[in-house]
Amino acid sequence: VYAAATAGVVCLAPTVVALFCVSLTAGTPNALAGTLLSMAMRTALPFFAVILLLNARPPLAEAGLFGMVLINYLVALTVESVIAVRMISSLSPSSV
Repeated sequence: VYAAATAGVVCLAPTVVALFCVSLTAGTPNALAGTLLSMAMRTALPFFAVILLLNARPPLAEAGLFGMVLINYLVALTVESVIAVRMISSLSPSSV
């Protein structure tokens, strides 16, 4: 249970940071930079957190933390992508 909760936090925190970066820059000339920063945060933070946790807490590795993070990451990535696209598209002018 502790490994599953840890995996959830490891994936949820970068998702919130990535959405915050997109929301700050959506509709501005810096939108591309915000998107690239969100991609970097969404990828790097879980990667380094998993490396740190697996080396610092061997029982988490035995409990399958890596697999749990992988599954949670894919779900969080999907949800974050849908939210980011809706956020950006709501700011774009309608081309009807």
